[in-house]
Amino acid sequence: MLGDSIEVDFDSDICRRMEIGSSTMSLPAEAFSDEQRERVFDKLQAALAMIDAAAPLAGRLIRNATRTIICRKHSLDILAAETDPNDIGELRILNPQLDRYTVVDLVDTLIHESLHNFFAMYELQHGSFVAYEQSAQLRPVSPWSGNPIPYNAFTHAILIYFALFHFYLKLYRTSAEFDRRRVESLLAKCARGFRLEHLDACLRECGKSPSWLFDLYRVMSDDVRAAYA
Repeated sequence: MLGDSIEVDFDSDICRRMEIGSSTMSLPAEAFSDEQRERVFDKLQAALAMIDAAAPLAGRLIRNATRTIICRKHSLDILAAETDPNDIGELRILNPQLDRYTVVDLVDTLIHESLHNFFAMYELQHGSFVAYEQSAQLRPVSPWSGNPIPYNAFTHAILIYFALFHFYLKLYRTSAEFDRRRVESLLAKCARGFRLEHLDACLRECGKSPSWLFDLYRVMSDDVRAAYA
């Protein structure tokens, strides 16, 4: 068990299932060697320990929102991670055994995807952050990925990248050993979406959306730009 509560699944029937359209589950699962399993688990442990040390609240959120990590292996040199709101509590990772899937990248994955699980739990109980009609009609271009995404997914992205930005600020200020250039790169990625020109473009694209989130987006943008300066 990872962090005393998270199951790491390498080979169950659920882990090996196929899902068309999934970034992690659409390719046939290949078997991990014992050495690869140990390496993946060690990297996950190191990532969670780094999170616990820098931001204990983030560690608790991961343990509460994510209960199973599904690890998939494929010979194609592809890295991916995702969650599915139909499988709340499940976090999927493709090719975590590869050296270029670093501990810092797993830190990013654990926080990012666990926040998706948290939002899925919240929306299951309280409804979507935005109305279905808005989400169906609007597809703003994400300033983080450059891809058009459903409006509801965009609301999640705003909150997730804001949280990740402040986590990386905390991590960077610690004495922990990690790839500082990689963290700087991730900080820059998080901050990119809160630049004024990206913000205004998204607001124009969404028009007079009644979502409360865009008022919050402006506040977040001011906060990130001030901190990143």
